[in-house]
Amino acid sequence: MIDYVKMLSTDPWQAQNIQDVTTKGFETQLLYKFRVNSFNQNLQMGYSFIKDDVKQSAFNFSQYSLNSMKHQFVGSYTMQFLRNFNNTISYRYAERTTGGSYSVVDFGTSYNLKAFEISLFANNIFNTAYTETNLVPMPKGNLMFGLRYNFK
Repeated sequence: MIDYVKMLSTDPWQAQNIQDVTTKGFETQLLYKFRVNSFNQNLQMGYSFIKDDVKQSAFNFSQYSLNSMKHQFVGSYTMQFLRNFNNTISYRYAERTTGGSYSVVDFGTSYNLKAFEISLFANNIFNTAYTETNLVPMPKGNLMFGLRYNFK
């Protein structure tokens, strides 16, 4: 694993191969399709588990510590109850190797009118504070609008 490290706080950062990491795990995903009043529905669930065996670094300071997902559960329900309207609600629970965990809920809806699709996505609707790769903070709740035209 390559990281920017140093021995003393006054030393400059240097890229070094600092650790050996052995990663083991598994993931699974299930998809259940069904119909309600002739409309298609999809229920999807997935789970992944990762175990990192890290040999300790000899350096005192590290810019990017290993903080991978240990457990992650994702689920989504894509539903249609009206013609040309689709809705999806999704949930993600994640626990990192450092012990921190969070849950994020997203919602999306779209309307199809001939070759056009108009969409609205509400991401992180409960304003969960969390970080991703390299401890980068992710945005709080936000909206995205979309317009798509399909050439046929």
